[in-house]
Amino acid sequence: FDESMVPMFPIYSSEGQHGYLEYTRYPEAGDKNPEVKMGFVSPDGGNTTWANFNEKDDQYFGWPMWRSSNNSLWLPWMNRKQDSLIIYEVNTQTGARKPVYTETQKTWIDLEDRVGGRINFLKDGSGYIAQSDKSGWNMLYLYNIDGTLQHAITNGNFTVTGIEYIDEANRTIYFTARGIENSTRTDLYKISFDGGQPQRLTFGNYNHTINFSPGGKYFITTYSNTQTPARMALVDVNGKIVKELGNAKGPDMDAYAIAKTEIIR
Repeated sequence: FDESMVPMFPIYSSEGQHGYLEYTRYPEAGDKNPEVKMGFVSPDGGNTTWANFNEKDDQYFGWPMWRSSNNSLWLPWMNRKQDSLIIYEVNTQTGARKPVYTETQKTWIDLEDRVGGRINFLKDGSGYIAQSDKSGWNMLYLYNIDGTLQHAITNGNFTVTGIEYIDEANRTIYFTARGIENSTRTDLYKISFDGGQPQRLTFGNYNHTINFSPGGKYFITTYSNTQTPARMALVDVNGKIVKELGNAKGPDMDAYAIAKTEIIR
């Protein structure tokens, strides 16, 4: 990582009596980017194998992902305009690379990872499930492992907010989304790998935050809305409440004259 050619940028901190300026290297429009190389070396030392990228190119790299089934590394790459994303599979022994996912957009691609992962490898090695907002809405897609698209799993004018659990044995994905029934509410749904209509598993007019059990048989939802303090429940994957676990509403809350808050849509 070489950023010696990147101009310095002043950052003001108000800490202390008088504050102070500190400087960091930050490439603005038209400035040079840092030069970055990706290498592989044994924990015991030895020669470094460099991934086959040209560090002189104007480019960005995202968070790498290990594919444990063949000991390769998948590395997101973006151009300087950030309207083209390519994920390369890099051979850790030779440094050779090949594209396994490609996405272009007219405006800008958000390189940040998605909740549950932008790429989810299937354990049988046949492919992966990807999250992308290339349609204008963050959706789920099923790809072969070589990067060819099989089909979109979800479709519609709503936003997938994250993958919560993947049940490969039953070819089912559990995901959160906004906008299927209500754009101001986050719910948990399940859908087949083959697509179709998502099935809602959460309940009521609440926002739900989900935590799945390791085996995928149950989930805990922490749910609330503008009128209801947070509550917590254990729910099975058919949407049945197994047990209420907690309630943040205090015993004296109803005695207070709290103004009513409403969402206007």
